Amino acid sequence: MKLTGILKPAAVAALLISAPAWAGDQLRDYGIRPTSSDSVVFFKADRLPSADYELMLQQEGHRNIITGGPTISVSYRESSPYVGRRLKPGTYILTMVAQQKHWGTCFTDTVSFSVGTGKVYYLGAFNSLPVLEELQQNALSRGKGRLSGGTNAIGWEHKVQPRFDLSSTADFEAARQWVTTTMPQTTTPAEALSTIPHSRQNSGGAKTMQICG
Repeated sequence: MKLTGILKPAAVAALLISAPAWAGDQLRDYGIRPTSSDSVVFFKADRLPSADYELMLQQEGHRNIITGGPTISVSYRESSPYVGRRLKPGTYILTMVAQQKHWGTCFTDTVSFSVGTGKVYYLGAFNSLPVLEELQQNALSRGKGRLSGGTNAIGWEHKVQPRFDLSSTADFEAARQWVTTTMPQTTTPAEALSTIPHSRQNSGGAKTMQICG
């Protein structure tokens, strides 16, 4: 298997300045209302030219390095402006970003957020392209541009910290309006949810198994 959708520094800069944000795995209308037991979390994410990637979450108090936690996929085949999913109440940590399911960056300096019940939360715009560029360059520098069988290439060294940008009022209002327009069964209005910095450690066993634990 070959690592595809390679980003170059100049291309990343150009996309960050000029390209609209795209995302895959379209956000469904889960019919969230104030009395719902779960909530929905969504955000804006850029797409790669020809490859899928996903964000992996870990619910605090539910650590399992074998089965993992909730994931949010971003596909280059889709053109919805947002991605997200339904989550149970709790605190969630962004543990890893993985490309094509076999290449990944396992974060030590990352972010977390907490969700309640009956809410629709907008996290902001995810800094997808810098995170993915670093993931790709780290894999290539270690000679992991191609993998055989079901092997993985997970890296633990990263300088780019994942973040969600909520600084634009116009961006939030657009996201809020998008929920109102495209999710008619959801009666809870979207609200902004800020992430907070989070530091985590990875076990030696997880590194040996190439699992982000």
